[in-house]
Amino acid sequence: MRSVVLNIRKYIADRGGCAWLWLGVSGALLIAGGWVLAWRTAGGGSLPTAAAISTLAGLGLVVLATRLRLLRQWHTRTSTYLENIGPSVGRVLNQVVANTESSILLCDQSGRVLWVNNGFTRLTGYTFAEVQGCNAADVLTGPETDLCILDDLGRCLDRCEPYRGEILNYRKDGGSYMVAFEALPICDAQGRPKSIVAMGRDVTDRLRAEQALREEESRYRAIF
Repeated sequence: MRSVVLNIRKYIADRGGCAWLWLGVSGALLIAGGWVLAWRTAGGGSLPTAAAISTLAGLGLVVLATRLRLLRQWHTRTSTYLENIGPSVGRVLNQVVANTESSILLCDQSGRVLWVNNGFTRLTGYTFAEVQGCNAADVLTGPETDLCILDDLGRCLDRCEPYRGEILNYRKDGGSYMVAFEALPICDAQGRPKSIVAMGRDVTDRLRAEQALREEESRYRAIF
């Protein structure tokens, strides 16, 4: 019996240490041992304590082995699913980021452009090749840009805090537009910004409509 157990154990170890199989075999052997003890003492009229303990322990190991096997199967299926779906999800996300209507700008900690999406090019007129390595503020700001907003933005990013606001930017053709933007710092373990992601959308038409509504309300109040 001992040699059989050792051979089974070696087989399991050589096949990657299937713990659930070893537990199941051990449980089955304990149950069998309990039955043998019970059979040998059947004439006594009662199941000996050793036989009962052996049987219960064997049942416990079998149950544990079953649960462990189910967990292993679930882990295998989950890992296979993630391996199959991971690359496709990554490709989808890359396409979404690249082609979304919102402008997305990636800069280093000094504000130099590392990457832009197609939405940035549609909004500003600049291609990635034209702005790569340039300071984003130098490219996008102009004479009427509120520099106080840039100062507030810089202080928030230095503290590794996100910033939301609206600012006047300029396109490649010189035209201005208002953009609502959110800047998110990507920080290292010490809390220092390593890079910055800025997402924005043109809100010029919305602000003009709001201004026109305010002017109309002012004229209405002046009449009445």
